[in-house]
Amino acid sequence: MKKSPFDNIWVMRAVSLFFAILLFVSVANENGSSRTRQQANNSASVESSVTISNVPVTLGKHEEGTFVSGMPETVSVRLTGPKNIINQISAENLNVTTESIVGVKSGVKAIRFVVNGLPKSVEYKVTPDLFYGTISTKETKAHPIEYEIANNAIAEGYEATNVKLSAQEVTLTGDQNEMAKVARVVAVISSQTPQTTNFTKRYRLQVLDKEGKLLDVNVSQPEVEAAVEVTQKVQTVPLRLVPMGQRSEFAYQYEFVGESVVTLKEANPSVVTLDVYVDVSDLTESGTVTGYIDQNSGVTNPTTVSVKVTMTPVEPANRHEETTTTTEETTDEVEETATEPSEETTEN
Repeated sequence: MKKSPFDNIWVMRAVSLFFAILLFVSVANENGSSRTRQQANNSASVESSVTISNVPVTLGKHEEGTFVSGMPETVSVRLTGPKNIINQISAENLNVTTESIVGVKSGVKAIRFVVNGLPKSVEYKVTPDLFYGTISTKETKAHPIEYEIANNAIAEGYEATNVKLSAQEVTLTGDQNEMAKVARVVAVISSQTPQTTNFTKRYRLQVLDKEGKLLDVNVSQPEVEAAVEVTQKVQTVPLRLVPMGQRSEFAYQYEFVGESVVTLKEANPSVVTLDVYVDVSDLTESGTVTGYIDQNSGVTNPTTVSVKVTMTPVEPANRHEETTTTTEETTDEVEETATEPSEETTEN
């Protein structure tokens, strides 16, 4: 059998050495090309483009007392220029303003945006590049803050007994005509789940006209913190004395020693008063007794009250006079009956 050249170990070593040298030369050439390209880049200014979003905008040159409504809060800016410069620019160091509106008359105007302070080698494009704003006379005034409690904020059976706002008034700035419509500045207190305990939360302020519509007015602080105290609803009702066991030989007067009202466990508009049962059958002289409150309406506290009872004996003469009067009335009735002729006797 004829031997293959690859069966010779020296041939295999030579082939392996050849491919190793070839691979080394290829890698070396690639590294050399990369270094060459890097050196070329370092020796040239490369053009680059980037878009920066959410860049804040401010009002440019304007006369004192000028107000502009309808301006967006942010814009996007596309920059084109040397990469080395572009890489150093961010939203924080971009200065975007409106063009000068000095001398521009009141009314709706197309107002363009400009980017200030960029190197001459950098071009820009603002999106949107303009807006239609209303130029008018500015007015500023302070206005008190009100609050409203949404229906879903407090759980059933509970109520907000006190609300403390972090600020009592704000400064409003806006168009003179729009400012004339301001009726209320309101914080609407709401909650994702009905509350049964005290809570504190921040709420956005709403500037409303008399019809409850939102107005295009700037507010010195857009939010206010509200600390809300929540307590369970209670109902207090007066007590009504119901004496039991009174004797005819005494006249009675009653007086509550302590409170004459009680608190119900749950509010019940149908309950106007509650009866207090006072048993004086064992009382022989003035004193203090315990009255028992009717529990059918659910009283929380107390369930009994102290009642001062003043007993005054009825004079015997008064009792005799009453007896005599009663006897005379009875006698008169008997005499009238005796003297009145019967129908049968008259007919005869």
